Amino acid sequence: MTVESDDYRRLMSAVLRQSIDDYIKLQHPRRRRKKYELEAFWSAQELLWNTDYLLDIKNAEGTFLDLEALSLAASGRENVDLEPLRQYLVEESVRYWDEKDLKTVEIPADVVVEGHVYHVEQASSTSVEYDTKTIYLDKQSPLAEEQFMQIVVELGCYHGDIRTSAKARKDLGKALYRILRINDCFTGNN
Repeated sequence: MTVESDDYRRLMSAVLRQSIDDYIKLQHPRRRRKKYELEAFWSAQELLWNTDYLLDIKNAEGTFLDLEALSLAASGRENVDLEPLRQYLVEESVRYWDEKDLKTVEIPADVVVEGHVYHVEQASSTSVEYDTKTIYLDKQSPLAEEQFMQIVVELGCYHGDIRTSAKARKDLGKALYRILRINDCFTGNN
């Protein structure tokens, strides 16, 4: 490998790594408030997921690079499989944002679910009293927001007469919390 081709491989590797970084770290709207951050995020998303997207970078033959060509140039290999890269993007995005402390939900003093008003009380453990319509929750816990969302899902299923397993309700609550959290639905200033 010549110095020139090694420099090209390093440059293409840096472009690919930066796209991966932009895709993962700019997913939250608060991370892309400036125009260049927004452009970096959507350019990375297009490159990594749109099979028709072409970079404004040409290879030695003068053709524009797509993700596969960029990955080949960055790795110096003869072939690449993009599915593991895309799986990594999803898994790493979830892991990265799960570790971040983001204020997502303001836990109210009371919450209305399907016409029923529940009071939310500070407690050392989490529970729901259906007869007194009281939610007990440790509001100071780092898990309080997610637990609150799971309780709301549980109450929605209970009062909406939606038959689901406890595991399904827990998974649904977690998924809903993650979606609202990463999209800055409640506390954000978009």
